[in-house]
Amino acid sequence: MNLKLNDLMLINENITDNYTQISPNRTIAIYTYLDQFLNSTTQLKNSQTQLSLQTAGLSYESRQRINPENVILSLESIPDLPSKISYNIWEAVMQIVVYAYRLAETPFQIIHQNPYVQFISNNCMNSVMSALQESTDAIIYESDKTREKNIDIFMYLLIAVSCALVLSMGFLLPVIRKAKYNKQEVFELFTHRKIEKCIDDQLKKCRWFITKYQAQAENQNYEAELQDNMIEEHTHIPEKEMKADDDKQSEYMKNYKKQKKKWKQINTNFGVLILKFSVFILLIEAFFLFNYFISKQFLDRVSLITKELRYLISRQPDLSMLLLMEKELFYSNNTAKFLFQDVKDIIDQSYTVQYESYQELLKAFSKNYNTHSDTYNKAFEALIYKDSCDYMTFAKYIDNGNQKLLRIEISKEDCKAINGGILQKGLYNSVVKFWTQMQQLHNDFFGSNRTQADIVKFLNHQKLIQSEVISERIFEPSHWELVQILKSDIDQYFNAEFRLYQAVFIIFMLYILTIYFLIWRIFMKHLVEELWKAKSVLRYY
Repeated sequence: MNLKLNDLMLINENITDNYTQISPNRTIAIYTYLDQFLNSTTQLKNSQTQLSLQTAGLSYESRQRINPENVILSLESIPDLPSKISYNIWEAVMQIVVYAYRLAETPFQIIHQNPYVQFISNNCMNSVMSALQESTDAIIYESDKTREKNIDIFMYLLIAVSCALVLSMGFLLPVIRKAKYNKQEVFELFTHRKIEKCIDDQLKKCRWFITKYQAQAENQNYEAELQDNMIEEHTHIPEKEMKADDDKQSEYMKNYKKQKKKWKQINTNFGVLILKFSVFILLIEAFFLFNYFISKQFLDRVSLITKELRYLISRQPDLSMLLLMEKELFYSNNTAKFLFQDVKDIIDQSYTVQYESYQELLKAFSKNYNTHSDTYNKAFEALIYKDSCDYMTFAKYIDNGNQKLLRIEISKEDCKAINGGILQKGLYNSVVKFWTQMQQLHNDFFGSNRTQADIVKFLNHQKLIQSEVISERIFEPSHWELVQILKSDIDQYFNAEFRLYQAVFIIFMLYILTIYFLIWRIFMKHLVEELWKAKSVLRYY
């Protein structure tokens, strides 16, 4: 926005004539710059409004960092009126937008002496720019903080689920063991019939029947038993005692082996039960572990791709800001301020910062290469490292004679000839040459006498005009193309992750249903066995 405002100001003050790159007609060129100025203004307004709405649900401290409320705007000096007013970031941007729309009503009066121009230039380059940088840093901080918070939440949930599963194992094992060895009680809960009581009633009748007829048999055999006892009294006593001792010892060993076998069976069954239940618990735990690791991996990858996207999005604003600062430095003869500092100092720092930022972009691309789609990888390599003209078709605008601009595509031959054919070596080399040209202009300016004639000369320098043209017509659409492809990759990555979560959840539910039906099958099997036992006892009566 400020770059287009600067272009309009220089054209209206008849300092530059670089509008011929757009149209030989000065009026058409002014309105073209004006449309671009208004588009940038509208984008700034919409972006800040959307940001304010999306951050409305955050905490008060987070909103304070993202939407600072101490933005000081400098106003025109008028007696008895304040020259500075404090706004929040949204109000400050709206003030800039209002002044921009007012300027658009009189495009031919956009000159440096215009108070609206001074208001927009001074505040955008200082207080508003500083607030936007703070807001951007706060957004990055909140994004990283949210990611770490989500990872911690997943970890806490994993620990809570693990503890719950272990505790449930401790509580359920005795219950399951008791249910296994007390099936009648379990069946009563499901059938609402006391099967054991019915069986006991019938068994009482069986015992009465057996006792009655056993007593008759004992009376009949009483005399025979009495005679046998008399014979036994006359037998050898030591042999009888020895036999009794042998029988007693044999009965003891028999009971001991029986008891030992019983405990062995109980321990074996309990161990098998623990093993089965442990496998069941471990499979559930594996589900939550898998969810934790894929969630953590997903958040880490999203963080890396988002960081790469941030580097990519900042490319064009950085280049445009560098152009604006150089033009402001030339126009003001090194008296302009940017971020409340001398513009020369900021420019000297910008070259190093932009170079490091571009290097970070290249490193991020290499690091995330396997995460990207083939479309993005091919586009990035073709535009950044190879012949950019073979991948994209660029455009320029010409005057059709009716005060309208027509968009026409630049041929490959024309593209390859731009700026000495630097685009054939890729955007990275083109940007490096862009920095080199701007630095050379910067050094040449301070090596001159810096008279008004020198200022006009540098503002109309072919390298400056050429750098601005290649920045707007080549760098901007190229970087924007990569941004759109990477955004599409991120959306596809989210969709793929969502489908993965769905598949894992479906598999988990199938596992739970399978375990349920297996348990129900075992229950029905034991129920049938007990019912057959009851039937076998009752069929005699």
